[in-house]
Amino acid sequence: MMIVRVSGGLGNQMFQYAFYKYLQKKGYDVLLDINDYSHIEYHNGFELERVFNIKSLYADLNQVKTLAYFKQSLFCKIYRKIFKSELRKKTEITSYSSQQDKIYNKSLYFDGIWQDPIFIAGVEKELKKAFQFSTTNVSKLCLDMKHQIINCNSVSVHVRRGDYLNNKKFGEVCNKEYYVNSMNYMKEKYNNPSFFIFSDDIEWCKENLSFVSNDIRYINFNKGKNSYLDMYLMTLCNHNIIANSTFSWWGAWLNSNTDKQVICPQRWDTTGRDLSLDSWIKM
Repeated sequence: MMIVRVSGGLGNQMFQYAFYKYLQKKGYDVLLDINDYSHIEYHNGFELERVFNIKSLYADLNQVKTLAYFKQSLFCKIYRKIFKSELRKKTEITSYSSQQDKIYNKSLYFDGIWQDPIFIAGVEKELKKAFQFSTTNVSKLCLDMKHQIINCNSVSVHVRRGDYLNNKKFGEVCNKEYYVNSMNYMKEKYNNPSFFIFSDDIEWCKENLSFVSNDIRYINFNKGKNSYLDMYLMTLCNHNIIANSTFSWWGAWLNSNTDKQVICPQRWDTTGRDLSLDSWIKM
């Protein structure tokens, strides 16, 4: 038995689910561990089932404890606070190499984010089938925006600030220059592009990006449990300018336009990680 820990917001959950499907396709008996969500608040909680109607196989807490320490236990929290690291059992693994599959023939607990296009490529068809948005309770505002998006040469622009502002690892990557250059590139390449800006800081976008184009529309009405609809709308755009965020990464990846152009940052964070696909343009 193998268990994949799920944590974080929707974008991270989708990468962890992709890794779960990747392991399943290799013939392993795999379960998802979503027990963290009963103890701590990650954005809007565990969203995969609600957003995509996905039914997965889940590990209960006893199964988790046979392979790993429960990260939200008081003991683990005290250990983390004192030693500034996670307490792990020998069966807990934080990295995976497909070239070493033969060593993965025992019960293991996978604790990581698994943000690697290699895993995605291995289960692309399965993910495209699984990640079908639930749109039964979409608001009129969202439906109106959908109509606008599919009836023009639409370009989504994702600007994430909020929790990135005080995070030096992520917050210094996608600056004003990145967005201005990316939008100007789209203007030069395509006729009359309409920019649809998705952001948790619309005021900053208006102050810093409004001069780039006379056709900018701002989306900030999908709140709380409906936040995933921003990703849904991104998938409907002709082209995408993404942030160094898994949320807009998936919005671009799920975009089914065969002629789409995706612009992404040169690097994902200050460590130099790269999550770009070959067809994407780094700006």
